[in-house]
Amino acid sequence: IGAKDRIDVLLVKKYATMKVDNPTVQSSMINPEKMYEAIYKVAKTSESDSIVLWMDKVEIKGTLLDCEDNKCIKDIITLQDATVKCMKHHDEEAKERHFKWLNISACHIKAFTFKCCMED
Repeated sequence: IGAKDRIDVLLVKKYATMKVDNPTVQSSMINPEKMYEAIYKVAKTSESDSIVLWMDKVEIKGTLLDCEDNKCIKDIITLQDATVKCMKHHDEEAKERHFKWLNISACHIKAFTFKCCMED
């Protein structure tokens, strides 16, 4: 893809070196350290390790790895026996995959809850 005429060329030159400020993107970014800390804090207070995470169009269920004895890596959520359900468009069926172990960067997590806190 490239400039097709003189105006396109001028526009490309004009905006090629400009720094774009997008406050919407910056303000909606999740601080991975806070998400990581929140997950383990809620896990401890709810005394549950069975978690459900949401990331964009993905739902992940599994058992949260206990972080005692420095087993965890900062800002990485580790799940055992995880089920990943990829949500598709309304007319497509969701696909599921299963993992014995799954590591997720906390910055990708949009929401979470523990099974003890869910209603059927």
